[in-house]
Amino acid sequence: MNSDSDFLEFANGLSNLEKSRNFNVFAGYSLEPFTKTLKKFNFDQRNESTFCRISVVGTNAKGSITHFLGEYFRIYGFKTGLYTSPHLISPLERIRIGSQSQNFRNILTKELDQLLSEWKSLKAIEDLKSFSFFELFTCASFSFFEKESAEVQIYEAGLGGRLDATKLCNPDVVVLGVIGLDHKEILGNTKEEILEEKLGICTSNTKALFAIEQNEPQLNEKISSWCSQNGIHCNIITQTQSKDTYLTRNQIFCYQVFQNILKFDFFLKSTNKKSI
Repeated sequence: MNSDSDFLEFANGLSNLEKSRNFNVFAGYSLEPFTKTLKKFNFDQRNESTFCRISVVGTNAKGSITHFLGEYFRIYGFKTGLYTSPHLISPLERIRIGSQSQNFRNILTKELDQLLSEWKSLKAIEDLKSFSFFELFTCASFSFFEKESAEVQIYEAGLGGRLDATKLCNPDVVVLGVIGLDHKEILGNTKEEILEEKLGICTSNTKALFAIEQNEPQLNEKISSWCSQNGIHCNIITQTQSKDTYLTRNQIFCYQVFQNILKFDFFLKSTNKKSI
């Protein structure tokens, strides 16, 4: 394979916050350049076969929530795409439809290399060189899921929400996990400020937000009032007191979210799906 058509080699040449941990880059950061490039080359197109795009935000458990939701939709019969970060071994872990087998990764590698070739033919490479590693993979996930006609697409936010690249998936539904004090230098010094950043991933297209019940009543009140002000259906799901592990609690939460999402109009047209 020619190295200059290798997606991973191109990606590894971009700035990568996960490696540098240089959070100062967020000073003055804007999604506008990323947004302009998506629109300029029609990378933000959405097929009619895409029933729902879901954004997952929160301080803790984003990864497990994303995977549990993905499994419920997959078992139910939907072709489901997951976009997660960071990766453990290979960047290819970040994008998946169905199995994470070696065979799928081989297919994904070829598809991403083909995608890079298509971007070159569109003369988009100079614009893409300004992307970060995370932005490039986010853009690639949009294109790959649409090309593969993924009916349900679930995007795990990287950091925050209001300024996270995954916001550009223009989510129909947002799922909010537990809010904690993390990355205070970027997101804010209080849970209320951090929550505001997470809620900022919602767009004018967002129809519903499902949140795990927070330990602090004022956070639940803020979630409800924020959704009311923005015309978004809000459902704060109470966690039963039990000795279950946090993973089991997250699994139960995700099943409740899954059942509620299926009630929305954009799923009513889907047929021949299994019950679980």
